[in-house]
Amino acid sequence: MSGGGLGTLFGPVFGGSILVRAYVWTACFMYFATGLATVILGGILPTLLLHYHLSYANGGAFVFAQFTGFLIGVPSASYILHRFGYKPVLVVGAAAIAVALCSATFLPPVDWLYGLCILSGFGIATTETGVATYTMEAFVHRRAVVMSYLEVAFGSGALFMPALSSLLLTRNVWQWSFGAAGLAALFATVAWIALPLAAVDTLHPVTAVIGMEGVDVSGGAVSGGAVSDRTVLNEV
Repeated sequence: MSGGGLGTLFGPVFGGSILVRAYVWTACFMYFATGLATVILGGILPTLLLHYHLSYANGGAFVFAQFTGFLIGVPSASYILHRFGYKPVLVVGAAAIAVALCSATFLPPVDWLYGLCILSGFGIATTETGVATYTMEAFVHRRAVVMSYLEVAFGSGALFMPALSSLLLTRNVWQWSFGAAGLAALFATVAWIALPLAAVDTLHPVTAVIGMEGVDVSGGAVSGGAVSDRTVLNEV
């Protein structure tokens, strides 16, 4: 990143770069949460099956349910994106993960748990599709850099969850593996709602600016001394 590193995050909130950095931090945290959610079953599956008196065949069904949700989430994200814009995609996806995993913490009946796995997979696919698409469209000259941040965040979450699950298993509160990932997704949901990210209704990023709803930047600049989205997003 250009600028003063972490210190710039606490600069004037009305500056273009601070909004961009807020987006990147939120996106990275969202990818961290999806990393947690993606691998959550692996660490606790034997204990989960023992709790429900199920076989490993049923364990495979849990994984299958999650990735069925993933397959549903990708085209759904595309539809929501074109119909409503980027922000609804991100909020809906993060909220789906939060609802699914927070609910799973209470160990509902097994049939409900299958449905929650589908919902979790749907949320993971929706958020990852939304964040990746927005990043590729908006950060024209920094795509590789920003995507590398996101992949590191995802990997960190995927690495952290097994360690957390092991710790919780030793204390016989393994179901809070779901809760930890669910709370992370809930925090990300609130962050997406609070972030003044202008909804982009088409795949033409020059029609929107982060934090500047309804500003026309088709000419490459924003009136009133503001900065175009291309200029702002490339500051990262």
